[in-house]
Amino acid sequence: RDSKSPLLVLLICAACVAAPGCKDRAAKGGEPQDHAAHGHDHEDEHDQEHEPAEHGHEHDHADAQHGTERDLDHAAHGDHGHDHAGAAQEPGVGIETAAASETNIEQRIKIPGTIDVDPDRRAVVSAPAGVRIVSLGATRHATVKPGDLLAVLEVVEPEVRSLQMKAVEIRTEIVASSLDAERLRSYLEKLAGAQGAIEDEKRRVQGELEVAEARVASLEAALDGVVSSLELAGLGPAQLRALEKKGRVVKRIRVFAPKMKGAKGLEVARRPVYQGQTVEAGALLFDLVALDELLVVGEAFEADLPAVRRASRQELPVTLFYPAEDNLVTDLTIRSVESTLHDGDRTTHFMIPLPNRVVSRKERGDMVYLDWAHRAGTRIQLLVPTQGTTRGFVLPRTALIATGTVNLIYRKTAAGFEPLEVQPLWSDGRHVALERGCGLKEGDVVAIKGGRQLLTASQKDRASGGGAGDHGHAH
Repeated sequence: RDSKSPLLVLLICAACVAAPGCKDRAAKGGEPQDHAAHGHDHEDEHDQEHEPAEHGHEHDHADAQHGTERDLDHAAHGDHGHDHAGAAQEPGVGIETAAASETNIEQRIKIPGTIDVDPDRRAVVSAPAGVRIVSLGATRHATVKPGDLLAVLEVVEPEVRSLQMKAVEIRTEIVASSLDAERLRSYLEKLAGAQGAIEDEKRRVQGELEVAEARVASLEAALDGVVSSLELAGLGPAQLRALEKKGRVVKRIRVFAPKMKGAKGLEVARRPVYQGQTVEAGALLFDLVALDELLVVGEAFEADLPAVRRASRQELPVTLFYPAEDNLVTDLTIRSVESTLHDGDRTTHFMIPLPNRVVSRKERGDMVYLDWAHRAGTRIQLLVPTQGTTRGFVLPRTALIATGTVNLIYRKTAAGFEPLEVQPLWSDGRHVALERGCGLKEGDVVAIKGGRQLLTASQKDRASGGGAGDHGHAH
């Protein structure tokens, strides 16, 4: 029995495998299933692992003429197209579609510009004289209110000290001369009722009184001149009054944040000094800016000037958008258009006030730091309306795919999605306008999200020998 046992075992196993139920179990527990039959491909999933469209976001490049810009439309709607004609080439995930509808499109031109600080909302605090910085009350980037203490300065300039001593000497002489004049005036009043020989004494005293009064007036004028010089040197009203009334020499100067019309706070944009430093008269201590309202400087070429002038005269709404940020500002109004054409770039500048807002606030000790939505120095683009409208299509910006050489949108067909090369009329970061004749028809279904995946799929198809080409069909 022991020698035949292995043979019996093999016969029993063979019979079990031949049975239908065993074949099914072997299929389930043996060879791996064909994932392609269920619309999954591990290689594609790995390639799409970092595709932002899976979360409803795409990062496409803008048209080559204006550099790169990030998609700003996060609210596009449409049916979700998942056509699984071939799992190896089908991106599927994250694709959203919508029907194109023809409409009237406002014609607009795109003009570059820069956000800047309004010069009328800027203040510079300089050293009033040669001083040593005893203490500083505001750090760089901190926001201060009018009247806040900025710095305490110690006067070290010899001329200022000399002027103060001169002021004290003149004040002392004024006091002495005033006392002499008062004594003579009192004596003269006593002689007023006398007769005869006393008349000569009265005339003598009257002459001395006039000389004393003239001397007082002269000394007061000299003191005013010295005080004015000290005022220019930075001494404040309280310090000057103490010098005039009490003869008190000023050794330290306190510097306060100035008032600015309409500004509740000023940010310390620059503070190029430090505690203990000695600086000369006129040296910059603080550069303060009001950031609650900035100024957009547009740069219009000669061909753009008619549209800019018309928008300025009629106060038409101008749109500002950041080519690389999720931010869009509408309904801005041109304040002024300059009358100069710059020789270098042949542009004319126009100004647009830009209201700003605080996005965060931090307090560190006595200092307050504000983070603003808009920043001076940022390059932006402006959409200025021109006269007239045209017929066309307005799609979410995410529908446009820029390859670096051409701009594409993907239109749904019976076979899948086909690319359509287009030339946008304009893009404001959230929408893209396409003129009638671009190849779209009323009711065409367009991929408004996931176009980058479709492009990638067609490129993979070409690389694998599918022959679809860089802009071929994606199934």
